Amino acid sequence: MAELPQDPTLRPPADGRDVFHVSGLLCFDVSGAVAEIVLNQQACLAHSFLHPLQSLLKPLHVVVTLGET
Repeated sequence: MAELPQDPTLRPPADGRDVFHVSGLLCFDVSGAVAEIVLNQQACLAHSFLHPLQSLLKPLHVVVTLGET
C-alpha cells in the first residue's frame, strides 16, 4: 500500500471537506429521483464540470445545466 505524502499541503483535508466545491441545486422528479442538477454559473469550476457531468449522467437521464443558484 502506498504511503501518504509527508507534505501536509498535498494531503486531502482531514475533516472530510470537499476538495472541489461547486454550489448548485438538485431537482427531483415525482418518484424522488434526481432529474436535474443546476450548477452555479458563478462558481469557478462549474464550467469545467459541465460537459463531463453531462456525459456521465446522460445515461441516467439527469440533465446538468448552468444557472443562478
